[in-house]
Amino acid sequence: RVRAVILLGPVGVVWESTIVNKTGLRAFQVETLELAVEVAAGQALPGDVILFSPAAPTPRLEGNWGTRLTRFRESVQGLNQTFEI
Repeated sequence: RVRAVILLGPVGVVWESTIVNKTGLRAFQVETLELAVEVAAGQALPGDVILFSPAAPTPRLEGNWGTRLTRFRESVQGLNQTFEI
C-alpha cells in the first residue's frame, strides 16, 4: 500500500496532478533529493518501506547516478539523528 508520493524536480511537476487525480494519493513536490528523503521519512510509519525510484536521469549539473546514490545514502544516514532506522 502506498502512503504518499514524493516528487522531485521538473518530472515531479509534470506528474503531480495526474498522480493525485488518478490515485487520490498525497503528493509532495520538493526541490532537492535531501528534502525528498526528509519528507518521505516524515510520512513513513514504523515498518513502512521508502522506495527511491528516480523517474528521470540525473541532471547533468548534479553528476551521475553514483553521485545521486551517494547523496541519497548520506541523507538517509543523516536521519539517524532524528529517526530510528
